[in-house]
Amino acid sequence: MMNGEGDAMRRRPGIIRRGLRVCALTLGLASGVVCAAAGTGPSPVKPFAVRLADGVLSRWPTADAISDKGFEYNTGIVLYGIAEVYRHTRDPRYLEYIRAWVDSYLRCDGSVDLGDDAAGHNLDRIQPGNLVLFLYEETEDPKYMRAARWLRQRFDGFPRNSAGGFWHKKKYPDEMWLDGIHIPPYTNAIGFGAHDPDRQRKLLLNRAEIDKLDQRVAQGSLTIVPLRLYWKDGRAKIELGLAKGRTKGDKRQHMAERDADREIQTEFNRANKYGDAHR
Repeated sequence: MMNGEGDAMRRRPGIIRRGLRVCALTLGLASGVVCAAAGTGPSPVKPFAVRLADGVLSRWPTADAISDKGFEYNTGIVLYGIAEVYRHTRDPRYLEYIRAWVDSYLRCDGSVDLGDDAAGHNLDRIQPGNLVLFLYEETEDPKYMRAARWLRQRFDGFPRNSAGGFWHKKKYPDEMWLDGIHIPPYTNAIGFGAHDPDRQRKLLLNRAEIDKLDQRVAQGSLTIVPLRLYWKDGRAKIELGLAKGRTKGDKRQHMAERDADREIQTEFNRANKYGDAHR
């Protein structure tokens, strides 16, 4: 790791970390979805996810303005978060916003315009396929099914490692990369030490570690997520974990528990406030 990065991490308490703009938007949209029950009376404040989705539509009236990279994950993960908000609110603005962006890349023959990566192998170009499936579920328009099948067929030609895992990109054979981590440069660094704070960083893993992770991911339908960034023996280390997405039942239970916790905390705060006022 560059000296400038190490100095910055030592000088900043707890190692400053933040995601890229699109990552922050997606986390907010995915984690803040709250279903407003009908007939419960007007709410003084919109749910956070709704306010964030409305903020995206206000700042970028068309989704192609979110990123200039075409049909790929930067815009795809933001719109997937908005799709989750739509599922709870049924606000047609969200559906049309997503549909307009996806439709701009669909071709009459059922293929998808992937830009310069049309002939390559890049999983970043596959991620927005989730939106194609979402639109088919909501509209039952056969053009989305044709596009979904075309994207699925691309996996047949994707290169794999010895454990059967897909390469992230053709130009990164058997490599793992960490995206979306911000390490601020040392303020006095120039030249070599003045690194790009948001660049991709290659993880130094040996062959056995890569094969072990690939096998676990393939066997258990898991995904690899970064858990913790820490400093050890003069090197920055990343702790990785294997995670499994929630089922629909798990999501509903989580939302119910979260709403219940919020109600309890609200009542607790109200009791403390009025209790203090009467003392």
